[in-house]
Amino acid sequence: MNLKLVFRIFAGFGAFFALMSLLAPDAMMESYGIELSSDSSLLIQFMVMVQLMFAIVVWQLPSWLGENLAKAGPTFIVLSCYLSL
Repeated sequence: MNLKLVFRIFAGFGAFFALMSLLAPDAMMESYGIELSSDSSLLIQFMVMVQLMFAIVVWQLPSWLGENLAKAGPTFIVLSCYLSL
């Protein structure tokens, strides 16, 4: 498995989770024990927008960086771990 494929899989997971949050926000909020209100619905829309933009950037990185893709690897490892905390 090469690094380009790892970045594409990471972007695919991000886009999948963002789209599922957009399509079923009540189920997502319910899994955290929070009721969906109009305020939290607006917050979810902004969070999904940011997550989709991040997924698009990750998807495009192999095209943008080419042979220098390995230099972006450590940064995305840190970002991935930081975002999961």
